[in-house]
Amino acid sequence: MEIEQLDGSAHLAAAHDALEGHRWQEAFELLTRADRDGRLNASDLEALAEAAWFTAQPDLAMEAKERAFKAYIVDKNKARAAAVAFDLSREYHNKQKFSIASAWAARGERLLEGEPEGFAHAYQAVAKSLAAQHAGDVELAIRLAGRAVELGTRFDDADIRAWGLLQQGRLLIAGGRTNEGFSLLEEATIAAVNGELNPFMAGVAYCCMISSCRDTTDYRRASEWTEATRRWCERQSINGFPGICRVHRAEIVALQGALDRAEQELRQATVELAGYDATSPLADGFYALGEIRFRLGDLEGAEDALRQAHALGRIPQPALALMRLSEGKITAAYGAIRSALAETTDQWARARMLPAQVEIAIAAGDLVTARASAEELGEISAAYDSPVLRGSKHDSWGRVRLAERDAEGAKRELQTGIGHWREVGAPYEIARDRALLASALQQLGRDDEADLELG
Repeated sequence: MEIEQLDGSAHLAAAHDALEGHRWQEAFELLTRADRDGRLNASDLEALAEAAWFTAQPDLAMEAKERAFKAYIVDKNKARAAAVAFDLSREYHNKQKFSIASAWAARGERLLEGEPEGFAHAYQAVAKSLAAQHAGDVELAIRLAGRAVELGTRFDDADIRAWGLLQQGRLLIAGGRTNEGFSLLEEATIAAVNGELNPFMAGVAYCCMISSCRDTTDYRRASEWTEATRRWCERQSINGFPGICRVHRAEIVALQGALDRAEQELRQATVELAGYDATSPLADGFYALGEIRFRLGDLEGAEDALRQAHALGRIPQPALALMRLSEGKITAAYGAIRSALAETTDQWARARMLPAQVEIAIAAGDLVTARASAEELGEISAAYDSPVLRGSKHDSWGRVRLAERDAEGAKRELQTGIGHWREVGAPYEIARDRALLASALQQLGRDDEADLELG
C-alpha cells in the first residue's frame, strides 16, 4: 500500500484494516502518519500502542497508552480511562517499577469511586491482585484474581477474564495446587486458541502456560502448547512475542536433543528481549543459553551467558555449579549449589537444582546430603507427577545407590529413569543414565551388558 497516496481519513481506515490483518508495520506507519495530522482519538491511540508493541517499540507503546488515558479523561469516559490506568499499572509492575505501578493504580481507583460496577472493576481486581502478590498476601491475590474472572465473565470482557484466570492459575501452581492451577491456565489458553482474545492477550496466555510448564518440568504438556504457540505466531505474524515464547520453545527443543537449533533460537530471543526491557525473561534466556552451551562443550560461551544471566538477577544455578564440577573444581561446585538451594524456597526451583546437588555431593563424598536431596526430590515428585520429575528422581536415587555400592538397587533405579526419559524424548539424559547403568552392571560383573549400555 502506498501510504503517501492516502488522505487523512483514509489513513485511519487503512490503519485499522492493517491491524485487523496483523500487518503490524503497515498499521504503525499509518497510525503514526494520522497522529502527526492530529487525527487520533483515545481508542486510536490504544491501537497505536498495540502496533508499536508488535513492531518492537515498547517505549512508544507505553507513551501511546498514557496519551490514550489523557484522551479518555478529556472525553469523560471514566471506565475506559480507569482500565487503561490499571493496564499501565500492570505494565510498570512487570518492569518492577512498583512505585509508578502503584501511582497508576491509585489513579484508576479514584476514577472508579462512586461508579457503578462494570468491566473496569475487573481491571482493578487484577491490579489489586498483583499488588497483594507483591506484598506477600497470596491468598488475597488469588481471591482478587477470581473476582476479575467473575467480573470479566459478567461484563463479557474475554481479555480481562483471561488475565484473572492466568493470575489465579500461576499463584495456585506456585503454592503447590498444581492440577487446580493448570486447569485455570488451560481455560485461559484455549480461549487464545479459539480466537477469543486480542493478539497481545493471546500471547500472554501462551507464554504463561509454557513458562508454568517449564517451571514445573512438565515438558510433555509444554511440547503440546509450544507447537500451538508456533502455529499461532505464524498466523498472527508475530515473531516470538517478543522472544519470551522463543526462550521456552528453545528449552523444549534442547531437552529433545536439538542443541544447535536451541542455541540459535536463544541467541535470537535474547536480541529480541533486549529491545523490550524485559529483564526477567532476558535473564532466563541467557541462563538457558549458558546451559545449552555447557552441554555442547562450549565452556567459555556458557560462562559468558551465565554471567549475563546473573547480572540480570537470575541465579546461574545449577548450570554453573555443574560446569565447575566438570572442571574438577568440586569445592567451588559444592559451595555454589548449596548456597543457591539455601536461598531458594520455591519447590519447583528446588526441583531443578536438587539433581545437581545429588551429583555434586557424591563427588564431594557427602552421601548424607546426596541422600537427603534425593528424598526431597521424591517428595516433590509425589506432589506433582511428570515424566521429567520421575526421571530426575530415579536418576538421583540411581546415583546415590551406586555411590553406596548397592549396584542392584542402582540398576533398577536407572533402568526406570531411562524409561521416563524416553517418554520425554530426552537423549542427553538417557545417555547420562546409560553411562551410570554401565557402571552398575560392571560392579555386578555383567560386562557384556555394560558394554551394550556404553555403546
